[in-house]
Amino acid sequence: MLKSKMHDLAKSSYIKIGCMSENFIEATTLGELSDAMKMKKPKLLGAMSNILFAEDEYDYTFISLAGEFLNIERISDTEVKVGSGVRLFTLLGFLADNGLSGLEELIGIPGSMGGILYMNAGANGKSISDVLVEFDTLGKKSIKKADCTFSYRHSGIEGPIESMVLTFEKSDMESIKSEMSGYLNKRNSTQPFDMPSLGCVFKNPSQKEPAWKLIESVDMRSKCVNDICVSEKHANFIVNRGRGKAEDFLSLSEEIKCRVKEKHNIELEYEIEILRK
Repeated sequence: MLKSKMHDLAKSSYIKIGCMSENFIEATTLGELSDAMKMKKPKLLGAMSNILFAEDEYDYTFISLAGEFLNIERISDTEVKVGSGVRLFTLLGFLADNGLSGLEELIGIPGSMGGILYMNAGANGKSISDVLVEFDTLGKKSIKKADCTFSYRHSGIEGPIESMVLTFEKSDMESIKSEMSGYLNKRNSTQPFDMPSLGCVFKNPSQKEPAWKLIESVDMRSKCVNDICVSEKHANFIVNRGRGKAEDFLSLSEEIKCRVKEKHNIELEYEIEILRK
């Protein structure tokens, strides 16, 4: 029998912004997830690293994944089946230990695999869809990669993701760890991982016009609204210096959008999810 509980979303949020939820459920089996999705306004949450809780209260049933959704299984020499609740850093550790290469470029992305696949997350020229074979959702099994339209930060996937099969190349542990270390050092030197954030706020309009460059061009680097600030290290990150609120975040991000639109006639699109009522 599923039971909801109180949960402080701010404690789980990567940017440390959120309200108390009265209906928070942890699903550990496919049956429990199916039951939870039939409740009032179900909302599946992953690692909460890419979502801004923009309201003071919600009437959603929030669902977190545990149990069987945290499984990782090597199903062949080069293929791995991964539960949607598995954190990326956990998968990367498994891959290194098993001498499987192919996702080193994504190290440092803080999400869970369901959310990463849903938004086709990526970094350093690599996206999760590049290694995807197939995936299962709550309503349909063995959906092939070719059956979905993957593009930049988009998958077209419908329904909660249960698990996925990914394919890799054989390598050795030391080479994989060395490559991961290189990418992680690069990320740490250019992005503000010492402060709460939601990662890149906006999608890059193009390779020639990345969002951070456009934001810098309108003098928004280091700008703040109370404790919410554009990062000095990377202008496409908005960080929380302590007591930042959702309204501060939105005020700052919308000012960025307005300035970029006015100067460049480019409409920046959010890469993060802004959750309304």
